[in-house]
Amino acid sequence: MYLVDSCTIISAFRPKESSFQESRDLLFGLPQFFITDYVLAEVVTILKFKVGLAAAQKALELLLYNKAVDLLKLTTEELADTVDLFSLHKKLSFVDASLIVMAKSRGLALISQDNALSKAFKHGGRPLGSAKSAA
Repeated sequence: MYLVDSCTIISAFRPKESSFQESRDLLFGLPQFFITDYVLAEVVTILKFKVGLAAAQKALELLLYNKAVDLLKLTTEELADTVDLFSLHKKLSFVDASLIVMAKSRGLALISQDNALSKAFKHGGRPLGSAKSAA
């Protein structure tokens, strides 16, 4: 199963994005995927202010009322791990840290068009260059 990040969803609703068609093909081609409540909040907020209310409402409708999309929430333990990971990374947002933690703890594949997030995920969530990431 797949956990999708905000960047991929936002790109699918912003025709000016260079990855617009790729994001749409990816997003609408998945038979089922997960998002988090943090991702939902980030997507609709960014779309509202960057594209407009209509785009935000369209995304909200797709993400909340589509049987192919399941909304996940962090457990108490995942939240604690997210706080720890967020504190370790200077360039990782709290939402991105939560996606790494959730994907790792639940065995989900993370779909992201955010290079920094993808790199951090591939390195187990550890900051690049840390002694543990080389092991």
